[in-house]
Amino acid sequence: MEHTPEFSAALGRTITVLRVDAGIDRRSLAERVGISYSYLSAIENGRKRASSPVLMTIADRLGLQLHQLLAAAEARLHRSGEAPSPTGAPAAGYEAELMSLARGLSAADRDLLLATARRLARPQP
Repeated sequence: MEHTPEFSAALGRTITVLRVDAGIDRRSLAERVGISYSYLSAIENGRKRASSPVLMTIADRLGLQLHQLLAAAEARLHRSGEAPSPTGAPAAGYEAELMSLARGLSAADRDLLLATARRLARPQP
């Protein structure tokens, strides 16, 4: 698999989603992995490429094997069908993915999804 900027963005988004799903904030994951907050932020935002040992540790701290993390990122890349915009805003494919997932949710779960999306959309320090 070629490590393209699009894959870096998909991998970063996958890490973010898995981290939030696990209820782990970015600072805590960075500490558990043994990297700086800013480095994890850059990885999650697709601006930096993580080394293999760092990716292995991230996967482990998220309860996954490295191949599972990479497969999830590749699936996200293929599902979106689009690269992230140069401004760092999510591609239109994410919006379609969220809408598709939201259709099967209860009202309470949709509210939770919306609250999570708002939290993720806030600028990170």
